[in-house]
Amino acid sequence: MACQCTRFHPTYNTFAPGGSDATVSVWDHKVKKRLRQYTKYNTPVAALAFSADGARLAIGAGYTWDAGEEGARTAERPSLFVRELGEEVKVRLLLWPAGCRARSGLEHSSFLSLVAEGMGC
Repeated sequence: MACQCTRFHPTYNTFAPGGSDATVSVWDHKVKKRLRQYTKYNTPVAALAFSADGARLAIGAGYTWDAGEEGARTAERPSLFVRELGEEVKVRLLLWPAGCRARSGLEHSSFLSLVAEGMGC
């Protein structure tokens, strides 16, 4: 995807890139995983913005000059979409790996504390 814009969620620090491939996804940068990919739009994604409370994502789709002046002549009209967001923007908790539990002997809450501090097993 040729990325045109990227915005970070104001609460969870996940991010949403959008671009000329007409898609928007939500990613968790810490575990390098895509949390959600939304339905493809008819035109490239030119702009994105999370609401201040992080409950909505505004998506501006329209021509981004990838095909030059000729493309502008045949481009569709720009569109604005607003998505209500849910659990897909939240950072996922790591599951307790079976091998870690056996080696460490830690209680579940202790393991989560270690993960939160960035130590792991």
